[in-house]
Amino acid sequence: MATTRSASGVTLVELLVVLAIIGVLASLAWPSYRQYVVRAHRSEAIEALLATAAEQERFLIHFGRYAEGFAGAAGSPGPGLPIGPQSRGGRYRLALSLDPAGHYTASAQPLTGGGQELDRACAEFRIRADGLRTALGADGRNSTDECWR
Repeated sequence: MATTRSASGVTLVELLVVLAIIGVLASLAWPSYRQYVVRAHRSEAIEALLATAAEQERFLIHFGRYAEGFAGAAGSPGPGLPIGPQSRGGRYRLALSLDPAGHYTASAQPLTGGGQELDRACAEFRIRADGLRTALGADGRNSTDECWR
């Protein structure tokens, strides 16, 4: 009488099928994950602009006017804000401008290579001296409600 042996182990075909399934699942999940990361890093721009606004108010109390730039930044006349012209994580470039009345607008735009340039919905964040917060998409549309959450 012949005895049958059950095979143990994994065949190459079974291994390739499992790898193919993993590859398909990863390719489906990656865009969603990337979009989640981009949205999560928007908080870096918001944090930087709120810190800039707080520093502007301190500067106003000390000097009687708003700062025109950042301390140590090239082309910054006189004393500037004691923070750098980039967000803490280095994903956004900060800029200041003064209107003729001496009120400021601070803006944050993604730096190239930081990953946030892929955020087409929130291409620029702004905050004014009166506290008005706005955001623009890459196409120029107002995306304040989406970006300043």
